[in-house]
Amino acid sequence: MKSAGKHWLLLRLSALPLIPLVLYFLTQVEHLTTKNRHEFVSWAAQPLNTTALLLFIFCAFYHGCGGIGEIIEDYIPAARQRSVLLSLNKIIFAALGLVSIYALLAINIRTH
Repeated sequence: MKSAGKHWLLLRLSALPLIPLVLYFLTQVEHLTTKNRHEFVSWAAQPLNTTALLLFIFCAFYHGCGGIGEIIEDYIPAARQRSVLLSLNKIIFAALGLVSIYALLAINIRTH
């Protein structure tokens, strides 16, 4: 499979798990929007919720990075600028994803 075709397929496949995850989080909205931090932390520390959040973080950040990368490739004509922006895109999404995963794991370590 050519690189462009593989990239296209991976972007679509990364979106698929987001559908049931978003539906699951919609059923959990009362826990996600609570004003009580302790209640949210207790919810996030439950194994099913932790797993769902980890999958969501991974898929959403991967999909977002790929989507923004597509926009950069399509609308930035200068090769040098495009290369720099694509690298920055990957660095920013990776950093935000790692910080999100760290925060979730810190919640789980502190509550168990």
